[in-house]
Amino acid sequence: MNNMIYACKAKDLNIRMSSTSGGFFYYLAQFIIEQGGVVAGAAYMDDFSVRHIIIERLEDICKLQKSKYVRSDL
Repeated sequence: MNNMIYACKAKDLNIRMSSTSGGFFYYLAQFIIEQGGVVAGAAYMDDFSVRHIIIERLEDICKLQKSKYVRSDL
């Protein structure tokens, strides 16, 4: 069996610097939203708690970027 390893990173430095996934999540979320879908993920709230939310607008992708190393409220 051939084991394959893939890596990717955004060419856009601003997207890459605002991500912890090298920017891959941004482009994946963008594609899904542009196809009429929605994206779910963990987001910080105003009180710094973390909750899972659903987004459907490109300008909301930033809410889901970056890692959150705390328990989230589902």
